[in-house]
Amino acid sequence: NYRLGVALVQTGRSSLALWPLMKGANSEEFGTQAGMLLTATLISQESYEEAVRAIDRIIEREPDNLPARYARATAYIGAARPADALDDADYVLGVKPGDGHAYSIKMAALLDLKRFDEAEASQIELVKITEAGTSIDQAARACGILARFYADQGDNAKSQETHEVCLEKYSDHPMVRGWASSFYSITDQPDKAIEIWRSAIDANPEDFDLRTTLADLLAGQDRIDEAEELMVQ
Repeated sequence: NYRLGVALVQTGRSSLALWPLMKGANSEEFGTQAGMLLTATLISQESYEEAVRAIDRIIEREPDNLPARYARATAYIGAARPADALDDADYVLGVKPGDGHAYSIKMAALLDLKRFDEAEASQIELVKITEAGTSIDQAARACGILARFYADQGDNAKSQETHEVCLEKYSDHPMVRGWASSFYSITDQPDKAIEIWRSAIDANPEDFDLRTTLADLLAGQDRIDEAEELMVQ
């Protein structure tokens, strides 16, 4: 039943996969694997309360199963139960301090609870933790998410300041470039957005995707000749 459920999910027949995965989740040997896939499938179908019930059985058996905690917290967010999601995020952070996934769930839950100051403090804490770590990717993402948080709260000045810090530290990170460029475009600062991609092209002259991104941005500003020159190059 578990393997049938896997096959049905992988061939795009998720609805048909639910019944065999439910049967597989009741078995001792495949209960965890089937239950995790069942939960993910239910979340993809926005059946959040059913997903919570499915993953609860795994967490009852394995309270320190962190992927199960992530999955349940995600289902809680979808089910408009942010306080429960926050409990799971805090549990994970108690077991694994500095866990980026748990911090992202915690921030989403705090935002849903309209506890904005705590959400900001949580993300700033994650930025500090990732900066002290070894993963540049995680640090860049944490910085970019903080900049987006400020923009979402309507604090464009603080968002711009944070974007500039992120660009200075992680100028080669595609997510940081993309989010900063979008922010500058939305806030009517297209020249700053264009400069991001020009600098990226100078550092990576053979990257065709960077050139097409800049060409699209230039065309959107009616700078057609410049866009065409890039594409001819």
